[in-house]
Amino acid sequence: RGVASAAVTEAAASAASVGPTALIQDALVHVQLVSGLPWWATIAGSAVALRVAILPTVLYQLSETRRFVALRPRFARLRAELSSVDAPAERAWRLVGGIWRICRSHGVQPLGVFALPLLQVPLLLGLVLSVRRMLLPGGAQESALQSGGFWWFADLTAADGTKALPVLSLLILLANV
Repeated sequence: RGVASAAVTEAAASAASVGPTALIQDALVHVQLVSGLPWWATIAGSAVALRVAILPTVLYQLSETRRFVALRPRFARLRAELSSVDAPAERAWRLVGGIWRICRSHGVQPLGVFALPLLQVPLLLGLVLSVRRMLLPGGAQESALQSGGFWWFADLTAADGTKALPVLSLLILLANV
């Protein structure tokens, strides 16, 4: 069993050596080396920096969402007009086309409402996955990460026995939502 878990860990570490997560890991290492910050500050600061970097797209999405929601009465009228169409697929296509035309005629970009999360989610998930892979045993930064924390979580590669960090993470997520 120990050999199998070591093989899984090694495979995960080697998979992290190429691709987007490897680029993010290299960027984190570079930021840590250049800034001289401890690892906990580098990771937290990088997360905050990423959120600030995508803030313009978030604000754009919020603006388009407000404008999209303001068109709901028109969408309801369109839905009522299309209620006489019997074929569900045809009704759906006409509804989507009608919503698209209404949005475009009022200067609303419907893709701004729905497509921007497709940019934000992969960036944030990429950062989370990259940090998780860095914390796997046998990583290049393992010794630095073992002493890169502070207070009760000095070893960033060890699980938090107090469960305070998962609870704090949940509270921050709820406050963000």
